[in-house]
Amino acid sequence: KVQLRVSPQKWLTEGDPVTLICEVKGSSTGWTFSWFTVTLSSDFRDRYELLSDSSRGSGGKYTVSSATVNHTGVYVCGAEKEKPAYKTFYSNKQLLWVTGVSPPVSLIISPNRTQHFTSDSLSLSCEDQSNSDGWTVRRYTDSWGLEDCSSLHRGSQTGSTCKISSTSTLDTGVYWCQSESGEKHHPVNITVQIGGILESPVHPVTEGDTLTLRCLDKFPSPSILRADFYKDESLIQNQTTEMIISTVSKSHEGFYYCKHPERGESLKSWISVRASGSDGLKPVIIGVTAGLTVVFLIIVFLVLLWRFRNNKGVRSESPSAVQQQKISQTSEQNQSEAGYNTPLSGTAHVYDSVDATINKDRSTDGVRAPTEITYAEVELKSTNKQKKKKENKDKNTESCDVLYSKLKLETDQGAGCSDVTYAQVKKKMPGVETSIPGC
Repeated sequence: KVQLRVSPQKWLTEGDPVTLICEVKGSSTGWTFSWFTVTLSSDFRDRYELLSDSSRGSGGKYTVSSATVNHTGVYVCGAEKEKPAYKTFYSNKQLLWVTGVSPPVSLIISPNRTQHFTSDSLSLSCEDQSNSDGWTVRRYTDSWGLEDCSSLHRGSQTGSTCKISSTSTLDTGVYWCQSESGEKHHPVNITVQIGGILESPVHPVTEGDTLTLRCLDKFPSPSILRADFYKDESLIQNQTTEMIISTVSKSHEGFYYCKHPERGESLKSWISVRASGSDGLKPVIIGVTAGLTVVFLIIVFLVLLWRFRNNKGVRSESPSAVQQQKISQTSEQNQSEAGYNTPLSGTAHVYDSVDATINKDRSTDGVRAPTEITYAEVELKSTNKQKKKKENKDKNTESCDVLYSKLKLETDQGAGCSDVTYAQVKKKMPGVETSIPGC
């Protein structure tokens, strides 16, 4: 005999993991397992459909790491082995129902609770935000298995609404909305019993909201105004007919029931808790923050790249500045060697760049001519010191300004020498005396 069980539980919230475990009693080796889902045929009989990924559970365990609402349904398993050849019957049925975070269609129940008294009138309707056509109510009960609303005893289907005229304990089961294409949404566990019932919300409760539970009796009396409330078999409140949880959290999810000493205990109702809207926005906020961070890093990178290129351009011009400095130092050295002394005061030195252009002689073999230093020296002397010039000829106390101007030297091979070329300009009383030594 094949036995199917569910771990950790068959009541799930979207995203929860679940494992179906198939076992052959009395034998544990040599078996290959197959997995099926139970659907309804056109004549409302059970139809067993092999799961498309059944082979991954061939070892006896079929695991769903993140359940979705479409995993809601009835499952069975089967086993077979080759030596000796043997194939088992289908296992017992196990129902999985998964509550969606934001289902596209809602199962509206009237009266608006999950537990009902016997002989009540019950209405269930599938309501879509855009269009409710094409949805029907289906259920699974331990008594009747998988059923369509139109096939229910004392039940009728009109459009997307299912009505049960008089409920009985046999109507206890899981109800959901199913589309023509087979999509399943918003499963709800509905229970029916004679005694007291627990009034609990049909839809999942949002974190931070208030949860109110009441213990009701079809024929209330003063003696049953007190009851105890339990969660997962643990007493959480006693001697009251109403329990209020002001701020719901995920830890409040579980099975609840109430109990009275005389009327007995109600059936259990599963309370599902979903994340608040702010938690739902966290992925969006994280995504936006990550996007802005990437944009900021790109901008910083582009700015650094732009500055790097500019600095590279400045560095590419630096050799001329170095050349200019060398020219200045060389000119001072040459000036010192030629007997010109730099004044101690009142001196201004202006240096400019020197460009040398060397042109090859087309008639030669292309050897470049040597290039030497080119500078200009301009010495300005005041007129009131003209008479003292002869007396202080050997002294160098007068003020002088030295200006190095920009000259461009073009040399052609074979056209002449390329020694130092400079100009000295002295300003005298009557005019300017200029001497230009050549090469």
